[in-house]
Amino acid sequence: MADAKDRFCRNCGRGYHLFRELEPDEREYVASQKGPDVVDRYRRCTNDGCLRVQRYHNASEGLDLPEHLR
Repeated sequence: MADAKDRFCRNCGRGYHLFRELEPDEREYVASQKGPDVVDRYRRCTNDGCLRVQRYHNASEGLDLPEHLR
């Protein structure tokens, strides 16, 4: 988790949370939704139970992962 950084999460709300690089199955899903050329720009919130994936430097641009990726 060397890449984890505190960022604002639109799903979790208050405060900042750690975000990490995407796992292979998460990368595949994000690539299918946003395109393979931008998947490296996304990180996942590590807050317990959160499915939020968002752009590294833009909290307003993101999506929720499906339940099976919880």
